[in-house]
Amino acid sequence: MSVIPPIDSPEVTSRKRLVPSQPLAPPLPRRNGAVPPHSRFDSSKKRPDRIMSKLNGDLLAQAVEDILAYSAGETIHLNGDDVKGKKRNFNETIELQIALK
Repeated sequence: MSVIPPIDSPEVTSRKRLVPSQPLAPPLPRRNGAVPPHSRFDSSKKRPDRIMSKLNGDLLAQAVEDILAYSAGETIHLNGDDVKGKKRNFNETIELQIALK
């Protein structure tokens, strides 16, 4: 276990502070002492590569109906085939998780 020396001890006061030799980023150009405004693509919400499509509500409703019908033992149409569901003795819970890129 190490012991922390007091602040005014020679060990602490003689330590050199670490200062980077070069700035981490170039300074912002200033106009009349003010910081320049952001460009229109600074926000991640406005960048062209961040545009996404909306989830189709009809497709989502049909998927939920198919899940509930399958859990009730009904036959559903899945990937070109008719699939017979299994009746279960519990309530079906549907969790929807959507990943955003």
